[in-house]
Amino acid sequence: MFLNRTSYLYRISRHVRAYIQTGPIIEDEMIPTLAHGTNLPAVRTMPDDMKADSTKKSIYDRFTMPKDGEFQELVDFAKFCKVKGVEFVLVNQQVAPSTYALFDNPDKDYQTYLNGLEDLKTAGVRVIDMAQDLKLTHYHFGDGEHVNRRGGFLIADYLFEKVVHPIFSEKMIVDHLPQWSEISSFSVLEADNPYFYTQDRSKVPPTALYASPLQAVTRDPGGTLTFFKTLCPGNYVIDLYGADERTTRSSDSKGHQLSWEVRSIDGKSETVPFEFSRNLVQGTALTQSTITIQTTSTMKIHVDRLDGSECVLDTMFVRERVSERLGDAETNYCHNEPYGASEPMFISNSSFEFPDLSKEGYPVQWYPYTRERAPWGTVELVSDAYTGKTAVQMKLDPATKGWGCLLVQDIPPILLDEIKGKTIEVSAWVKSREGRFFGKVDVMTSSTREVRFPSLSKSGEWQKLKVQIQVDDDVRRLPIHIGAITAKPVLVDDVELKILEKSSTSQ
Repeated sequence: MFLNRTSYLYRISRHVRAYIQTGPIIEDEMIPTLAHGTNLPAVRTMPDDMKADSTKKSIYDRFTMPKDGEFQELVDFAKFCKVKGVEFVLVNQQVAPSTYALFDNPDKDYQTYLNGLEDLKTAGVRVIDMAQDLKLTHYHFGDGEHVNRRGGFLIADYLFEKVVHPIFSEKMIVDHLPQWSEISSFSVLEADNPYFYTQDRSKVPPTALYASPLQAVTRDPGGTLTFFKTLCPGNYVIDLYGADERTTRSSDSKGHQLSWEVRSIDGKSETVPFEFSRNLVQGTALTQSTITIQTTSTMKIHVDRLDGSECVLDTMFVRERVSERLGDAETNYCHNEPYGASEPMFISNSSFEFPDLSKEGYPVQWYPYTRERAPWGTVELVSDAYTGKTAVQMKLDPATKGWGCLLVQDIPPILLDEIKGKTIEVSAWVKSREGRFFGKVDVMTSSTREVRFPSLSKSGEWQKLKVQIQVDDDVRRLPIHIGAITAKPVLVDDVELKILEKSSTSQ
């Protein structure tokens, strides 16, 4: 796609010629590092309906492919490589589907490009049409031209099988690269984990790039997540993405301190400490490390130290290093098995342990029913809790002319699929001596079905109130409301959603 950029091609061929003739030339300014603020290997995904702004000028304007200049340079360079005994392969790299709209005449201009590739083949250049073979979608791109981690793995596999393996077949110890695993932190987070809550951090900070629709957030050292139920013997490369609340890091900052815990089936364990490296431009953290597994094990991550108020864990990518494979006898029957939470964290910060740092008195992930208007009462985190350190207390303010002081939380869209067509139970522990509690769950399809909690007896003791709901297959939203409809305080703690057996009844 850059064949009209003579300076790019000339610069690349010049450096490769020098490498072939005299060996590698190290130029410090050309080495990208995190310290220089260059991009991390992207994990973000472009939206399926992404559209390029074709009104802006781009490198695709006035696309041409003349037969002299850069075209002939490619042909000559291929001949030069052949004389030197070097295999030259030209790979057609795809861009994101929406990016083709940046051509002045997308169909005509791209066909001109493809015709140019055919002409190069006729001239004796080996061309591999990776774009046509892989047909990558927006799911595999971080922006219009750069693939994300997922696209990168697919390209690595493709080039290994199409280019590297055929050329160096006598040196290959495997025919295919090992499978890679992608594990989202929220998918391994158990509902009753007291150290973490889930949150969509896609705009915190605004430049952060995430692979998962939800992240696991902790503010207390000591939290643990299990990522692998079974991890086979081998030497692995692990990429863990995350972030914190800041976009810059001071020179005396130490970074988050985390550690892997690998526990073998015979009970022996080993911990390996590591720190997040950070991208100073994006405010996104990445750690890449290798870890050796001698026998079949489980793998957990511990948060040992925080640098700042919180640590955000996004997604882990894991792949075995083929050059250091261990224990062939054991790996023949061993299969890596990522950990899956037995009961996902449908309700985030369900026990109100984490305050909202931007809204005094409120628990994070719960928003006032009135949204943009002034709340109809007061919300406060108090120490009189059913479990843990804090519960939420709500009181209606009659002066607001409202009917209730309520907090609301929506079940994240990514988790709605888990409960569609199933019977669920939503419960909360509630306490009040004189106040009136109000709670409901809205099952929202093309219309809204409201399911209310039963009334609270004013005993001054903690009581568990619950409702059972048959969730529609086409549910779009499932907001949960809790609050007080009088000026007397109502305390709520431990809101829970769990899946029951399938049932045709609803309550």
